[in-house]
Amino acid sequence: CFGNILSGSNYDYVRLLGFARVWRMARLVSSTLDVADCEHNVTKGKLFKEEQNVNNLRKQLVIMEESKENEKDIRKKVEGMLQGYKDEVETLTEALKIAAYDVANDAYRELELCDQSSSENEEKESRVVFVDEDGDEFYDNGNDHVMKEGRIVVHEDGSYELR
Repeated sequence: CFGNILSGSNYDYVRLLGFARVWRMARLVSSTLDVADCEHNVTKGKLFKEEQNVNNLRKQLVIMEESKENEKDIRKKVEGMLQGYKDEVETLTEALKIAAYDVANDAYRELELCDQSSSENEEKESRVVFVDEDGDEFYDNGNDHVMKEGRIVVHEDGSYELR
């Protein structure tokens, strides 16, 4: 059969070469399309993995934002509690100062009674000022107290001394 083609007319030979060229061209196009399809599938696989990664990151972002909001709320509550404690400490400090003032006042009265019996002969008197260790005056309610010594110092722990 192959021998007839070669011995036949040039037209048959040219037809056979044309068919071989078309066949070769079809195979080249087919193999090129197969390579492109394979590369496309690899790219689609990478895209799918990246989309999954993006979705995971979005989920993590939502979780982190919720966590951030929860932390903000908790922080506000803690700051409110802290402010409440500070206010309570300030109130208790004022109460302690008032109590110390009352104790110092009672001590003054006791000292005054002792001094009256021992110093009836002495007429030297001065104004008493109740102060804390820093020299800040306590509430005197407009009362001026008179005694021989000049100051009663009230310490933070509530104790006092005569100076």
